[in-house]
Amino acid sequence: MLLGGKNGEVLMDNNQNKLIRYIFGGMIVFIVTICLISVFFVRSAKQDLYLEKVQYLNEVSSKSADLIKSKVDDYLNTLESIAIYIGGRETFDIEDTINTLKVEAEKNEFKRMGIISLNGTARTTDGYTFDFSEREYFKEALTGKSVVSDLLIDKVDGHEINVFATPIETRGEVVAVLFATESIDEFSSMLSVESFGSEGYSYVIRKDGTSVIYTSHKNSIGRYDNLFDAMMDSTSNKQTIEDFKVNMQNGKSGTFSFHRDGIPRQARYTEVGINDWYIISVVPTKAISNSSDRLVNSIVAAATTVLFCIILIGYLLVRFLKRINKRLENMAYIDVVTGYSNWNKFGLDCATLLKKNSYRKYAMINFDIDQFKVINDIYGHKRGNEVLQHIADVLMQTTDELETFCRTSADNFNILLWYEENEDIIARVNAIKKQVTSYIEGYTIRLTFGIYKIGTNMHSIRSLSDRANIARLSTKEKTDLDFSFYNEETRNLILKENEIENCMEFALKNHEFEVYLQPKYFIETGKIVGAEALVRWNRPKKGVLSPDSFIPLFEKNGFVRSLDKYMFERVCILLNNWKTVNNYLTPIAISVNFSRIHLSDDMLAQDLLVIAKRYGIDPKMLEIEITETAVFDNMGMLIEVMKELKEVGFTISIDDFGSGYSSLNILKDVPADVIKMDKGFLDQTTDNERGKMILTSLIKMTKELGLCTVAEGVETLEQVNFLKAAGCDIAQGYYYAKPMRIEEFEDLLKQQTQLEAEIK
Repeated sequence: MLLGGKNGEVLMDNNQNKLIRYIFGGMIVFIVTICLISVFFVRSAKQDLYLEKVQYLNEVSSKSADLIKSKVDDYLNTLESIAIYIGGRETFDIEDTINTLKVEAEKNEFKRMGIISLNGTARTTDGYTFDFSEREYFKEALTGKSVVSDLLIDKVDGHEINVFATPIETRGEVVAVLFATESIDEFSSMLSVESFGSEGYSYVIRKDGTSVIYTSHKNSIGRYDNLFDAMMDSTSNKQTIEDFKVNMQNGKSGTFSFHRDGIPRQARYTEVGINDWYIISVVPTKAISNSSDRLVNSIVAAATTVLFCIILIGYLLVRFLKRINKRLENMAYIDVVTGYSNWNKFGLDCATLLKKNSYRKYAMINFDIDQFKVINDIYGHKRGNEVLQHIADVLMQTTDELETFCRTSADNFNILLWYEENEDIIARVNAIKKQVTSYIEGYTIRLTFGIYKIGTNMHSIRSLSDRANIARLSTKEKTDLDFSFYNEETRNLILKENEIENCMEFALKNHEFEVYLQPKYFIETGKIVGAEALVRWNRPKKGVLSPDSFIPLFEKNGFVRSLDKYMFERVCILLNNWKTVNNYLTPIAISVNFSRIHLSDDMLAQDLLVIAKRYGIDPKMLEIEITETAVFDNMGMLIEVMKELKEVGFTISIDDFGSGYSSLNILKDVPADVIKMDKGFLDQTTDNERGKMILTSLIKMTKELGLCTVAEGVETLEQVNFLKAAGCDIAQGYYYAKPMRIEEFEDLLKQQTQLEAEIK
């Protein structure tokens, strides 16, 4: 028998070798990929960082230029303010002006200040007299401009200075020139701001290359008369310097690379905006590339570490591959509950058996345990697993080497068996049932089987299982059998379901699903106090279909989610219409059914609230009905969903109460507002006195818990009288009215409203 038993199978040597080759091949591909990615990343990162540093150099140069211009503007603004003050006096007197300037020189920390008469004679605040009639800055100041000189030599101490000059005007005429001197060191210190780890430095020159401000930085060219000439003497790339010179003379800014003293450097030249000054910022190329070099080294180190780890892991993986092979196979092919084949192994074994024994007749059987959840709830999950293990043991004993089986999921099993006649299959089914039925003392375990006889047209194993599963589901609808063969009737059912599924989306968009309303009556007064919204499908050319013909399929394929919310929205539209158009109708609450499938939607409450608010409907006018059987699917999730629905204002109703196996037990846990008693429960309990006592007690208990009680399926006057005597609040059923179109219900509600008005 091709079956993964308790210990599974050992993989064949060629599969092991193939896996090892795959591992080595994968490692090589991965290593090559890592190397290529690392090289690409290193190159890209290095280039990006280099460009980033060059951009930073540009910013340093621009900011230095702005700083110098700002400093010059500050000096000139100071001089202009003093000049305006002096010129604003009633009379202009040289001696008084000199005394004023002495105070201003100390206050503004100029090296010295002075006045130049119109004839060029200059007097300084420290007592010197000079002839500055030929100074360019003096001539420009006489024209009304505020100016700064290029690099000059101080006549007093021989130090390098810059002179700032501005005209003094009295009544609109220039009467003298105010000047101040500042040591070139003041500007040099501004250019000494550290950049690129103290490797960067700057010059200020004129367009012709002569020095305005130089630097004593260790990497700089030192003192020079003309920067162009100095750079030509110290670099081999003459053309670069020539281009640099031409660009500056044409008023352009830019960046260039050059070598000096064998060291590559990067330079940026930028207009200062004063006279024809340019600032030249220079940095050794290695200072720019240091960061990228560190990044490259880090990447190489990381890549090397990763590759070493990969090789080590690969080595350990191959070394231990054979030792863990069986364990890996068990994990892949063995069911953790039964210890036998899982679905994966079952599929492989089926394919092998069907191929090798194509001359034999095979059948796929799918079966499950009826109400397996009851076993888990009553006896515990451990006992439930023991039942599953027992079934697997029975299947192991009753199948031979030409057959196989597996636990597909939960309490669902599949068997592939061979047969000669249908009776052989039935005998095998009965043999399995016989050994399982009485496994739990005092409890009868029922199994439901679906059988698909595999024909000559081969389908996938999943498809074969699906056909057997369909036959099993059809068995559950029959009360007299516990097995069914897949046949034309089942096939027709599938075709019908396919037809429905093909048109259901269009039907929803085309509003083919209609709201029918069944009134709810207050038993004591006989008045309509509410209604239940029921869906009907009005299919073109086929008429109105009842929910039983499509709801089960919609629950199976999940479309019921869309349909339930559609019905909810149609009810909101109806309530809005009653409020705005037919406002003469007495407003009543309408209940809407929601399938158990919604219990997995943690956004249900918020989604419904959004729809209700869209149409201006108070949530208390909407009752959400959830069937009792849904409670047992997932009690915890249901309670959370119901709490959220109540918190936003909806009324919660438990529908079909009495159909479950522990109805009373849910009352203490579920936060419901309304209990709707199942019709079957009502029929069975009103036929005898004992049943009446039970139902009466149930109604009394629920009312004491503060719950409203609704009896559905009320069909006789006897039932009405009994429910009234028992204290039931509301009834609905054919005794009162059948489900009807909205127009009919509105007429009924209108009659009641008119009758109430007449009584008043």
